[in-house]
Amino acid sequence: YTPSKWMRLMTAAMARTSSGSFLVSKDPVTSASRIACPVLENPPAIPGPDWSLLRTPTSQMSRAELEQYTEDLQDSLHNAKHHIQSRDMIIEAAHAQMIVQELFAKKQSQTLHAHENQKKTDRAKLFPEGKGCHLTEEGFMKELERLEEVKRQEKGDKAKRKAERVEKRTGKARIDVEWKALLAKHDENITRWSATCEELAAKLVPKKDWPKKPRRPLK
Repeated sequence: YTPSKWMRLMTAAMARTSSGSFLVSKDPVTSASRIACPVLENPPAIPGPDWSLLRTPTSQMSRAELEQYTEDLQDSLHNAKHHIQSRDMIIEAAHAQMIVQELFAKKQSQTLHAHENQKKTDRAKLFPEGKGCHLTEEGFMKELERLEEVKRQEKGDKAKRKAERVEKRTGKARIDVEWKALLAKHDENITRWSATCEELAAKLVPKKDWPKKPRRPLK
């Protein structure tokens, strides 16, 4: 399996769960969105390997002692294998929980960013903190006029930017046409220069008397 395939499998598996499906969806998280609490696992309660066997001298052992020593080594290796497999599974589960927590943190950051950068409406500006005010009050009327002026200014700026983009595209297209014409003219000059050089070479004219190669125009 490639990393991308593992990611697709993990996403599909999370989408089928009730507690993690929102992490792979496009819906923003809310205060009610929660992930499963972390699970802290301990090593298994099985005997550990007998490390003293590594320090046991075997040069003076009898056949029976060597056979017993071999059996003890096998038992210790089995215990070590079980411990390593268990610890690997614990580490894998911990990594999976960290990935889920990272996804949740990213979703929360996206929601907070959208909330912090949302544009205030005219209603929020005219009625600060949601409180009411007299609609005929002088300050209210001035604020309303100011907002209308801001709207007109934004509309005018938007139209200006649009006209500038159109003009820029038109100018770029005109420059491209002129550039292509210059390149075509240069190709014609090169063709004529090559023909002239071949003719002079046939007449055994020294190269120092040949015309210079036309320079390519700069853009």
